[in-house]
Amino acid sequence: MYTRTKIGNGLRAILGGTIQVPTLTGDVVLKVRSGTQPGQKVVLKKKGIKIRNSYSFGDQYVHFNVSIPSVHGE
Repeated sequence: MYTRTKIGNGLRAILGGTIQVPTLTGDVVLKVRSGTQPGQKVVLKKKGIKIRNSYSFGDQYVHFNVSIPSVHGE
C-alpha cells in the first residue's frame, strides 16, 4: 500500500520532527529524519493490506512530498 504525505513545513524536512500518517488501523506518528528529501520513502511494516489467505499484513510505503517555500528576491 502506498501513501503520499505532505510535509508542509520545509524546516521539518530539514531539521526533522514528527508527522501523523493515516493507516488502515488509524493514524500513526512518524518520525521525519533531518535532511528528508522530496520523494524519499519510509516503510511502515505490517501496516498495509492483509495478505490473502494469511493472518499477516503487508507493508505501507510512505512517500514524502516536501513543500519548500519560494524566496522572492528584490
